[in-house]
Amino acid sequence: MVENVQTQTKTNTIVSFNENDERLFGFDAKNRKARFPKQVINYMHFYLGKSLDEQEIKDFMENFFISYDLESDNDRSVINFKVNFNGEVRSFHTEEIFGMIFRYIKFLSDKFSKNSIRDCVVTVPSFYGSKERLALQNAIELSGLNLLSYVSENVAAAVHYYLDKKVNTTQNLIFYNMGSSFTQATLVRFSNDVEVVKEANVEYKRINVINI
Repeated sequence: MVENVQTQTKTNTIVSFNENDERLFGFDAKNRKARFPKQVINYMHFYLGKSLDEQEIKDFMENFFISYDLESDNDRSVINFKVNFNGEVRSFHTEEIFGMIFRYIKFLSDKFSKNSIRDCVVTVPSFYGSKERLALQNAIELSGLNLLSYVSENVAAAVHYYLDKKVNTTQNLIFYNMGSSFTQATLVRFSNDVEVVKEANVEYKRINVINI
């Protein structure tokens, strides 16, 4: 667990662009949302891998009263956010903003571990398709990190539970993940069956995961 500058282990995925050459992240950016709604970008996971002409984006902006200055990037079929930054109007597409967030995560990780973090494994919602995963991969590359793998958020929670509780019996559990904009439920079966990998002669316990 990596602490942010507020000594918290959870950082909001929010970026605030100031008119001067300054960007704020997490809690500091969130505090500016009420005063500068067009300069503070949140709900970034929803725009990832989508274009401006999709009905899903139009409905989302209408239902959540989104007031960003948006434009369509016809060359890449992504959404651009127009903000006042460094004394001029700048356009950043979704992957660039996500890249800034991952760069900030890398900064916190490097500072907390007193080392240079290079590789990462990223948890994603179970409904992310190939477009969202590819866009996220591009954002991670922009941040200077090397993506090793994606893991579903609830699967990661199930594996952590399994290792922490040291399950020795067969159990069926539902992992319920309620976020700010979507909810996920995963039915997990922990099995105490032991299989032997003959090549390596190593015993391991099998975890069966079913998404619903």
